[in-house]
Amino acid sequence: MNTKKGFTLLEALIGITIFAVGLLGIAALQTSAQFGTNSANDITGATSAAMDRVEQLEAIAYANLANGGPQQVTVNNRTFNVTWVIQNNIPVTNVTTIDVTVAWSVTQSGVTRNKQTVFRFVRASVF
Repeated sequence: MNTKKGFTLLEALIGITIFAVGLLGIAALQTSAQFGTNSANDITGATSAAMDRVEQLEAIAYANLANGGPQQVTVNNRTFNVTWVIQNNIPVTNVTTIDVTVAWSVTQSGVTRNKQTVFRFVRASVF
């Protein structure tokens, strides 16, 4: 009868291997979470850039609105290209539709992807 207590070397190696695999899984989750945070920051920056442009366009007289851009805007260390298109009398007479497009590039794992989002606002002329 063997009365020795403790773990064999093989049991210890199997335990360490299982622990290491678990740590690698947690590291992968951390990378994914960081990408999600960066993506959310980009969308927030794009929204901020678009809203700034819309506020500036709202200050312009209805008759003087014109297409414009691209205008480079930096928010949270990210550069966005902002363009805007004015469509008069759409959807009805004396109403202007303003499409503000914000574009930016994201590089992850050596691959660059172009992203963009469009914000649509409707502005009525004051009678």
